[in-house]
Amino acid sequence: MGIKDGHIFVNNENTLKVIKSIRKHQPEIIFAPYFNDRHPDHIEASSLIKRAMFFSGLQKIKTSINGKPQKSLQTQKDILFYADLRISTFVYC
Repeated sequence: MGIKDGHIFVNNENTLKVIKSIRKHQPEIIFAPYFNDRHPDHIEASSLIKRAMFFSGLQKIKTSINGKPQKSLQTQKDILFYADLRISTFVYC
């Protein structure tokens, strides 16, 4: 999608990129990073995906790929937030 590491922000440009991808692939379930993660990009990506998922179902939000209009999602999809629950081990000397 061309969103660089460290530059994931919830804005109209990024939201439209994610909406286009959701509409293109028409997924049954969408995975997103847990919204209370340690990494700022993961927090933003979580919000961005949740926002885009909602807007991908609205007909008034117009998107196209290669000049071809995309259809909005017909039904609300499920979103699954995931987290890496591994416990980091630190060794202090």
